[in-house]
Amino acid sequence: MTHDLPYGEFSDAVAKCLARFEGRDYDPDGPLVFAWHVHHDELVEPLTEPIANRIDWIIKRKPVLEIPIRLEWLRLVKGELPKEFVKASAAYKRAWVACLRAWAACDQASMACAEELEALHAAELPGCPWNGTELVLPKEDEKARE
Repeated sequence: MTHDLPYGEFSDAVAKCLARFEGRDYDPDGPLVFAWHVHHDELVEPLTEPIANRIDWIIKRKPVLEIPIRLEWLRLVKGELPKEFVKASAAYKRAWVACLRAWAACDQASMACAEELEALHAAELPGCPWNGTELVLPKEDEKARE
């Protein structure tokens, strides 16, 4: 369903999509930037990351048949949105940025305490197939699922 191509056949569509956002992309400390169809189940929403990240996600993880449609309709909002929606979105952005910063602080603390965390894990879960970065899971034969 998905593919391994970087941008390949979608290079032109990606370039057009990126061009539509030139000069108006997500900035955690900047003004809100609203776009249509960032996600298939949301009409309009504020960007929560650079648009290139979303495009990359679409290209690498969405079904090939969806990609041209998603890129075509992923667009900046040009008109004035209802004030109530903008106000609620601004509160959401502040909370989102605070969440991202707290997450980064948690990641830093986790790295700083890695030895202690690994020791506690080893004591509490002996024999766990954790390899230091992930839980090692058996590989499933994809054909067996079909």
